[in-house]
Amino acid sequence: MDWTLFISNIMMRNGEKKLQIIIKFLNSYLRTFLPERKPINNHWKTLSEVPSSILLSETIAKDMKKHGFKFFGPVICYAFLQAIGYVNNHLEECPFKYSD
Repeated sequence: MDWTLFISNIMMRNGEKKLQIIIKFLNSYLRTFLPERKPINNHWKTLSEVPSSILLSETIAKDMKKHGFKFFGPVICYAFLQAIGYVNNHLEECPFKYSD
């Protein structure tokens, strides 16, 4: 039996489980900041209306910094919230816009 392969497989499985736990925690943590724990569906008509950050992303970024996170400001937080679907900033005319 190749012990190196065996140990690396165990480490990979453990790593996957840890990642699943982290993602589950992060999802629960971020939802506590959302109004009614639901995604925010904005109704922008032009790109100039879309802000680079919002009060929600500023609040989350401050809390993350309290927990020791670095390089996680309100703009990055806002982009992250959009990327994971917690904020919908598609313009009203966009075919990818989903409704409330």
